[in-house]
Amino acid sequence: MQDKTVQLREINYSRLFPWLNLFRGFRIAVDLRKLILASVALLLMAAGDRIIGSLPFAPESAENLQVVPTDWWSQETTLQEKAEFIFKPLLHIGRNLFGLLNLNKSWSDVAFLWIQILWALIVWSIFGGAIARIAAVQFARDENIGMVAALKFSLSRILGIFSAPLFSAVAVGGLWLVGVVFGMIGNIPYLGDAIVGILWIVPLLLGFLAMFVLLGLAGWPLMTATIGVEDSDAFDGFSRTYSYIFGRPWSFAWQLLVALGFGIVAVAIVSLFAKGIVYLAAFSVGGGMGIEKLSALLRESPVSAQLLNSAEPITLGMRAATMWMHVVALLISGFASSYFWTAYTIIYFLLRQRDDGVELNEVYIRPEDADDDILPLVGMAASDQPLAERSIEKPAEASAANSSEAKSESELAQKSNGESAIPDNQDDEGDHSDEK
Repeated sequence: MQDKTVQLREINYSRLFPWLNLFRGFRIAVDLRKLILASVALLLMAAGDRIIGSLPFAPESAENLQVVPTDWWSQETTLQEKAEFIFKPLLHIGRNLFGLLNLNKSWSDVAFLWIQILWALIVWSIFGGAIARIAAVQFARDENIGMVAALKFSLSRILGIFSAPLFSAVAVGGLWLVGVVFGMIGNIPYLGDAIVGILWIVPLLLGFLAMFVLLGLAGWPLMTATIGVEDSDAFDGFSRTYSYIFGRPWSFAWQLLVALGFGIVAVAIVSLFAKGIVYLAAFSVGGGMGIEKLSALLRESPVSAQLLNSAEPITLGMRAATMWMHVVALLISGFASSYFWTAYTIIYFLLRQRDDGVELNEVYIRPEDADDDILPLVGMAASDQPLAERSIEKPAEASAANSSEAKSESELAQKSNGESAIPDNQDDEGDHSDEK
């Protein structure tokens, strides 16, 4: 009896557990293009908040956006603060949006909140859309597109990226107006309270629909990712997001939880790496400068609030060193935002595959996306052509090969000349027969 051998094939865990693709987010997010785009976006957000906070109708309790991260390794930094640091773009808009639902807000407060929301949408529509576009091409095809090409893409689609989440705001506003009209019935003398109380099911249904729409805003970055992957419009981003979230709620929640947990670890690794760079730089300079002078130079960096309140004079060197330390801290914050948009882009790919059956390598490519201006920080630039290896020949072998090729070419030439001469002779014989 013959023994049958069974060949074990390699298990593709990424296909068996698609959410494992989220762990590719670290390598994709650590990219110089995305770090630059995210850092510029955070600077614009902080500058915009300062300008908006200085408006005459701005409330005194308005808080500026924190760009520099807190101490990631401090025991005082809770897990909630770390999660909020990663999801800063979404939470910044969400808090202002839910602040509009406060009935005690004045019209000036409402205008202030709307300006903050619109400014955040404009900034992240440009830079978040560019980050999502680069991440989509890298994830699907393992190729790189230039930062300029990504910005051109987001600017060409800025109307769709900007207006997609506003569909939700318009829907909630419409439901709110219906509730306001219904509430006017309560002002009818004698019967108003009774009518509102009996028909209280109507505002409850309106509240249910409004809550349904607001929960979908948790997928606002998915709208940006949709347009970045499909090169589509605002309605496509809005409809796909709500279809995926409420069609696959548990898949979306699980993938979001995995992305958050891995994001905390990823930011911790980047923060530790940055601290190591600062320590090694200070260790080398401190050996020649002295620990006391170095401590005074880097005192309270990158957070310089205590430094500015210090009675000691602030020198040019302190300001310059503090500026460079802020750049390091800004890159850490930029990585957190880069990972945020990258993770949501990967989640979109996974939900699309689960719901529509589209493969993970499907992404719309424009002709101008082929140009790349900056190489990736991690990995090597991908190419759709395989690497060609050229064999190195010795000089003797090369000369022998060239002589054989020349000999074969001469033989072919003689053969062709002989064959071409035969028809000429036949033609001459035919001419002589005609003359006879």
